[in-house]
Amino acid sequence: MSTAQGRYTLYTLLICAIIGMVLGQMLPAFMPIDLAMLIAFTVSAVVLIVCLLKMKSITIRFENRRLEAFHQRLEARKESEDADG
Repeated sequence: MSTAQGRYTLYTLLICAIIGMVLGQMLPAFMPIDLAMLIAFTVSAVVLIVCLLKMKSITIRFENRRLEAFHQRLEARKESEDADG
């Protein structure tokens, strides 16, 4: 899972699982457990679908940051070699 898409997908799944667990624990105090679990599952599924549909635009940002950091390291290396040579 070294790609930005893999990390993003893992983070999205973990966040949706946490949201589902929290809602599943909190909602039964206010309504029947069947309805509470249905609402928790629905909210988690909607968040997951929306996040996965927006994955391309978000991973582009991750990749741009990574590319920028790479270029900065490359420039720093060139400057240090020029100073040594």
